[in-house]
Amino acid sequence: QLLRLLFAENLSPLKKRMSGKACSSRTIGLVVVTAICAILCVLLIAAASAGRPVIEGLIVNGIMDQRSPIEPDSAAYDRWFTSDYENANPQRFSVYVFNVTNPSEVLQGAKPKLQQVGPVVYRYRFHHFNVSWSEDQERIQSMRFENYEYLPEYSEIDPYTTELTVLNIPMVAVKASLDRVNPLAFDSAASKAGQPLFMKINIHSYIWGFESPFLQFVNAYITPLATTRFQLQSNDTTEDGCFTRLRGQYDEYYTGKNNSDYLNWYTQWHGKTDLGVWGNEEANTVKGHDGTGFSINIPEGKNLTLFVDTLNRDLQLWYNETEEIEGIEARRYALAEENFFNVTQGNEGYPLLAPNGLVNMTLPMVLSSGNPVPIFMSLPLFYLSHESLFQAIDFLPPYDHHDRLLHNTELHVEPTSGFTVKVNKRIQVNVQITPSVLVFPNITTTFFPVAWFERSSQISEPLAEKLKNNLLKSKQIAHYCPYVLGPIAAFFFVLTIIFGVMAFMSNQKEVADEVEMQSAAKN
Repeated sequence: QLLRLLFAENLSPLKKRMSGKACSSRTIGLVVVTAICAILCVLLIAAASAGRPVIEGLIVNGIMDQRSPIEPDSAAYDRWFTSDYENANPQRFSVYVFNVTNPSEVLQGAKPKLQQVGPVVYRYRFHHFNVSWSEDQERIQSMRFENYEYLPEYSEIDPYTTELTVLNIPMVAVKASLDRVNPLAFDSAASKAGQPLFMKINIHSYIWGFESPFLQFVNAYITPLATTRFQLQSNDTTEDGCFTRLRGQYDEYYTGKNNSDYLNWYTQWHGKTDLGVWGNEEANTVKGHDGTGFSINIPEGKNLTLFVDTLNRDLQLWYNETEEIEGIEARRYALAEENFFNVTQGNEGYPLLAPNGLVNMTLPMVLSSGNPVPIFMSLPLFYLSHESLFQAIDFLPPYDHHDRLLHNTELHVEPTSGFTVKVNKRIQVNVQITPSVLVFPNITTTFFPVAWFERSSQISEPLAEKLKNNLLKSKQIAHYCPYVLGPIAAFFFVLTIIFGVMAFMSNQKEVADEVEMQSAAKN
C-alpha cells in the first residue's frame, strides 16, 4: 500500500518502462530496498506483538518439563522423587528441647521455667517408593521414605550424652485415656508404678524413641498396649519399616499435566481424601501444595495453600514481601495468624478447643493411635498465639517470641516457575498437663512446651544460576521484546519512507527525462 501511494501517479509509466525500456539500476535498487525495509518493518511489528506470548508459552513448557513428574528419568521426576537430586543443597532438621529447671515447684503449682537447649542438627533425606501413575498421568501415587542423619559438626550439644529433665509424655497420655473412664485409675497406676511426671533422659532417646517404664507397667498390670515404646519423631531406616509406619497407605499428588495450577498438589494423604477429624467438609478435604513448589505464574498478591502433614490440615501462606535469594527475586510467604484462630473467631472448620495459636491434635491422635494424647501444636515460643500461653511459661533465657525470622514458617518462592528457593518450616510440640486427684493435685493446667523443630533448605548456587540463565533471562526477553523490537520496527518504517521517497523521485526524474527525449525526437 505504501508503494502504491508513492507511485500512484506514475505506476503505469513505470510498468510500461519496466516492460519495455529498462529502468535505471538506481531506481530498481531503491524499489528493492524499500520493499525489503517494508517487509522487515511488518515482520518486526508482528514479532513485537506476538513475540511475548510466544516466548511466555515456551517458558511455561520449559517449566513444566522441569516441574511435572510425568516421566521417570527426567529432571522433574528426580527433583520430586528425592531430596538428593543433582546439585541439591542438603536439607537440615534442627531440634530444640525444653529442659525443666524447676520440676518440684511445677508439681506444687508454680510456673514452669524452661531452658531451651539446642539445636541438635540432622540431615534430612527423603525419597518416594512404590511409585505409580494414573492412566492419564495427571496423578502420581507413592510412599515417602524419610531419614535423619545426625550432624555433630552443626550441633551445639551431643544428644547422646546430654540429659535433660523433660515431661513424661507417656504418663500424660495414659492419664488422658484413663480419665475418660475413672480419674482415680490413673492415680492408682501412677502410685504403683513409681514413675515421675518429669523424668531425666538424653535428648536422642526422647526424640527418636525409648522404652517407657510407665507404659511397660500399664501393659503388664492394667491393659495390653500395642507398644511400650514412645517417640516424638519417626526415622525411617528401611522401606519395609516405612511401609509399616504408613500402614501401607499411599499419598497422591497431581502432576500438573493439563493444569499447572495443581503442580505438587495433594489429592490424598495416607490413603485419605477426607481427613475426618475437623469440623466441616471443607476443612476435612485433603488439599494444598507439598511445599517443594507451587503453581506457575503466581499472580501478585495471591496467597498459597500448603498441606502440612504434621498438622493433618492445610494452611494459608500470605505474601509479605520480595527478597533476593542467590540472585533470584523471590516472594516471601509466611503463615498468617488467622490459621490458628479458634472456632469463636469464625474458624468453624477447626474446633480447636484451645486458645488462639494452638492446633488441637487430640482427635487425630485418637484416630492414628487410639489414644487421646493431649498434644497441641503451635509455632515456636507461641509465636502468633494468645499472649496468655507465653506468659504461663518462664523461658530461659528470656526470648522475644515476636521474632518472625526465628519462629514463623516461611517459604520463598520464585513466582514465574513456582520453585521454592528457600524453606524454613517450624513447629512446636506442646502437651496439656492437668492435675490428678491424688498424685499431683496442685499442678496448674498448662499447655506445656516440649520441643520445637525446624526443617530448612535453600536452593544451591548451581541450581540458582541455572534458574536465572534458563528461566529468568527468557522472562526478561519476553518482557522487553516489545520495547526492543518496537523501536527497530519504527526505524525500518522510517527507512521505508526515505527509500520510498527516493525511489519515487528517481522514477519521476526518469519519466521526465524520457518525455523530454521523446519531445526532442519529434521536433
